[in-house]
Amino acid sequence: MRRRARINQIVTDFVRKPIAEVRVLDLACLEGDYSAEFAMRGAQVLGIEGRRTNVERARERFRLPNLEFVQDDVRNISREKYGEFDVVLCLGILYHLDAPDCFKLLESIAEVCTGVAVIDTHVSDIRSETVNHRGKDYAGWRYVEYVRPPSQQEEEASTWASIGNVRSFWPTKPSLVNAIVDAGFTSVYDCQYPAWNDIPADRVAFAATKGERQRVLASPFDEAILNERVDEVPQVGPVAPRARAKAHLDRVARLFGLR
Repeated sequence: MRRRARINQIVTDFVRKPIAEVRVLDLACLEGDYSAEFAMRGAQVLGIEGRRTNVERARERFRLPNLEFVQDDVRNISREKYGEFDVVLCLGILYHLDAPDCFKLLESIAEVCTGVAVIDTHVSDIRSETVNHRGKDYAGWRYVEYVRPPSQQEEEASTWASIGNVRSFWPTKPSLVNAIVDAGFTSVYDCQYPAWNDIPADRVAFAATKGERQRVLASPFDEAILNERVDEVPQVGPVAPRARAKAHLDRVARLFGLR
């Protein structure tokens, strides 16, 4: 419930138009809760889900004229197949895909999204592996979805696991941001509020927006900065050098009773 309220607020803040005028794509929608929430608020919603039993259950639970559920693999989405959407929800699915499929999905999302994509996923704090996609490197680690290849029945029953791959790739937070931008989004926002205080430490919610890349006319230096990638390891410490020096001088002054 808390997570649903959080996603509702994020989408509403970024779309900035009546939800009834919005078309929403909900990827890996499970039994359709998020799809139904936005449909009940008036949006035209398409929920895509890979497991047949989940699609059947979603159709039974929610019978709304502006809500459609389709069984398909999220790897198959394209503008040609499904059209364009103001909002794309990518909630809890990206971390179930291996590389390069996780990066290809971000590209597909960017292709069909005309407004904002909400990407809720796990990230890795371990850089145990680097993968290359379209000439760019992304750091992270591989998570084991199945200890052995599952049967079709086992895969269908494993609601909280992948479909079609036994391992998944979790990029680091910087690599995920870079991948989202490389896919075609112009800004990425780390959503800290509304709060989700029992969220796992390795889980993030990003709002990625589609816009036109802006030029900086007054400063060629600033223009170059726009093309920089997020560093895996920050080049500057948590406290800027000048601030650190000032704090040290303040401590010395207090020690000698000067302040």
